[in-house]
Amino acid sequence: MVIERFKDGKAKKIYHRFREKGRMMPEGLKYFDSWVEVNYDRCFQAFGSDSMSN
Repeated sequence: MVIERFKDGKAKKIYHRFREKGRMMPEGLKYFDSWVEVNYDRCFQAFGSDSMSN
């Protein structure tokens, strides 16, 4: 789980970069889902990989 915190109203810039460049995650990492707070202060993202350990 990744929790991004957007400070000073930077969410718009970050989502603009996402639309231009994609998710930009390391090889082998799998994206499952994400959700953003209504006020755009935080984004929660669920990831996994085949090599996850308990």
